[in-house]
Amino acid sequence: MKEEVNYNAADFYNDLSADYDEMFGFEKDLDAAGKFIAGLKKRFQFESALDIGCGTGSFTLALARGGSKATGMDLSAGMLEKARKNSLAYGLAIDFVNSGMDEMLSFVSGKFDLILCMGNTLPHLSGKAALDSLLTACGKLSSPGGHLVLNLLNYRKILDLKQRLIGITGNGTREFIRFYDFAEPYGRFN
Repeated sequence: MKEEVNYNAADFYNDLSADYDEMFGFEKDLDAAGKFIAGLKKRFQFESALDIGCGTGSFTLALARGGSKATGMDLSAGMLEKARKNSLAYGLAIDFVNSGMDEMLSFVSGKFDLILCMGNTLPHLSGKAALDSLLTACGKLSSPGGHLVLNLLNYRKILDLKQRLIGITGNGTREFIRFYDFAEPYGRFN
């Protein structure tokens, strides 16, 4: 018998939001995001961008620092609060929208030359119909000739290799140990 999993992504990320930037190294993430965005700017022409699942805002801030009118969207109010603080710390004017992917057309308006969905965002969709709905919404929000960039962790590899340890970070007084527990056919992030 399969264990019933009661999972709420907004609650998970709200709980994680206070420590997220320290755990993942916001400055390092922002630098890497800036390099990625610079590469996209060389390939595509875009002035406006939507970052779906923006978290604490590393890609959204990188978009704004690169000269784009950036909008960040996230399901977690806690993550958006951190994203707003990060954007203020860098003197950036960014719109942030509190919405899940399933209802973004109700909360996000306008057209975007570039739509990003990075990192660990897509796995929070609950199946093919939800993915189809997201892609349809992205099409409606895209400017003519706009671009959609999707990124996804290789979960098949994670499940096949069953490598538990993801990373250890710390600042001398606190350590963050990220790891998986595996119970077929799932992996649980800790």
